[in-house]
Amino acid sequence: MRCYRLANFFERRGHKCLIYVDKLNKNFLNSSIIKNLYKRKENFKNELSDSIKFLNEIKRLKRGFVIVDDYRIGHLWERKISSYCKKIVSIDDFENRKHYTDIYINQKTKFLLEKDIDKKIFLKKKPLTLLGPEYSIIDKSENIEKNRKFTIIFNFGGSGDIKHCYDILKEIKKYKLDKIQFIIIVGPLSKRVNFVDKLSKIKNVKIVQNQINLNRIYSKGHIFIGSAGTSVYETINNKLLSILFQISKNQSNSIESLEKIGHHFFLDYNELKEKKKIAKLLINLYKNYKFLKNSVFKTNFKIDADGKKRILKAIISSNFKRDYILNNHKSVQRPNYFIRKVKFQDINNYLDSRNNQQNRKYSFNKNKIKRLDHYNWWFENQRSSYVLEKNNEEMLYFYHYPILLLNKKYFVSGWFFKNEKCSIQDILYALNWQRKFNIKIWLSAVKKNNKVALKYNKYLGWNKLKEDSELLKEIKRRFTSKGFNFYLRNNNDKKF
Repeated sequence: MRCYRLANFFERRGHKCLIYVDKLNKNFLNSSIIKNLYKRKENFKNELSDSIKFLNEIKRLKRGFVIVDDYRIGHLWERKISSYCKKIVSIDDFENRKHYTDIYINQKTKFLLEKDIDKKIFLKKKPLTLLGPEYSIIDKSENIEKNRKFTIIFNFGGSGDIKHCYDILKEIKKYKLDKIQFIIIVGPLSKRVNFVDKLSKIKNVKIVQNQINLNRIYSKGHIFIGSAGTSVYETINNKLLSILFQISKNQSNSIESLEKIGHHFFLDYNELKEKKKIAKLLINLYKNYKFLKNSVFKTNFKIDADGKKRILKAIISSNFKRDYILNNHKSVQRPNYFIRKVKFQDINNYLDSRNNQQNRKYSFNKNKIKRLDHYNWWFENQRSSYVLEKNNEEMLYFYHYPILLLNKKYFVSGWFFKNEKCSIQDILYALNWQRKFNIKIWLSAVKKNNKVALKYNKYLGWNKLKEDSELLKEIKRRFTSKGFNFYLRNNNDKKF
C-alpha cells in the first residue's frame, strides 16, 4: 500500500512508475501500473533468483530509480540491481537488516527522539537516511465531518485475524450501548474471514472490504483499535483516539516516542487474549472521549501527509536538504521544587515508575502490573495523584485516596520513585506539602524491611497501630497485610 501511494503521487508529479509484486491480489488493487513478477506456478525462492527475475523485467525499461519494500530481500538483492539503476531506495521498518542502498527510509516514531541508526547495517558508503514520521507515507486527511453516531473502527492490518474483532465486539455488546457504530476493515489477506458473516449480523456493524483509501473511513471515526503499522500515522492525521497493538516485530516502537505524536494506549499482541478487558478499555475511552480528545492531540510533534513529497525530493535531488520543522514547545523553567497534579499524559510514565523493581520491592503487589490492567484502572481509580519536580526533573509520584473502615473515612497515602536521584529530602517535601489537604486522619502501610520509610514515618509523627486495635484487625481481615506495619496520623499534629 505505501508503494502504491508513492507511485500514485509520483505519477501525478509527472514520473512514470511500475510496481512489481509476486502475485497481484486483483480484489484489492486493480491498477495498470502493478505487474506480476511471477507466473502462476512460480514462487519466490531467494534474493538472488528474485533479482535475476527482476533484472529481466527492467532491462527493457529506461534506466531509473528502484524502490524496494520487501522484508525478504536486502543487501544481496540491492547490490545485484544497483548497477542497472540510477539509485536504490530501501524502505524498512526494522533497524538491523543490512542494506546496499543510496537512500534508506525508516519512518518509525523512535526517530523523533533519536535520529541515529547503526551505520554497520549499510554496506554502501554514506547513504542518505530519511528517518522518522516526517517520511511517513500517508494520504492527506479528508475534510469530512465525524459521523453523528459515535464510531469505533477496527483494523488489524492487511493480514489480520478477523476473529479478534468478533470476540471484542461480543464483549462490548454486553454493555448495551446501541448508540455506537462499528466499522470492521477487512484486509486482502485477512485470516479467518468466515467471521465476516457473523460480524455482519451484529447490529450497528459495517464491514469494509477491498478498500484502498482508508482516509475517508478514518476521517469519520472517533476511536480506532488495531495494528500499529501505518495506522500509527493515519489515525493521528485523522484525529482518531487509538488503541494500538504490536502485531508484528517490525511494529515495535517506544511508548515515549508514540506519546510524542499523541498515542498513549499501546499494547502487546499477547494482550489481545484479554477480550473482556479490551472491551472495557474501549468503553472507558468512549465515556471519556471529550476529555481525551482535548488532551491527546495537544502534542509537540505534528504529523502531516507531506512524507511522499519529501521522499520524491530526496530521490531526484542531488543536494537534498530537510525542510521539516518540528513543532517543539520551549521547556518551561520551574522553581527548585514544583508540584503538579498528575495528567492524562502521565499514564504510561506512572505505570513504568510503579513497575520499577525498587518500587515493587516495597509494594503490596510485587508483580508487574500489565499495561492493559493499568489503562482500565486509570479511568476508574479514586486516587488524587501528584508529581514532584525538582530543578525541572520529575522525582516521585505521591497520592492519597479515601477508604471506609469501621464506618469511618480514612485517607490512604503513598508514594513511589520516578527518578533514582530522588532523595529523602524530596520525599519529605512532598509529604509535608500533602498535609495542606483538609483531611483529618491519614492511614499508611510501610513494609517492615523498608528501613528508610520506617525512619521518616516516625520522624513525621505517624503512630503505629497496636496489634489489638480494632482498626488493625479490620485491615488484616480485608487486605493482604503480611510483612507490613500500619500507621495513623492526625492532620492537626505538629508539622516538622
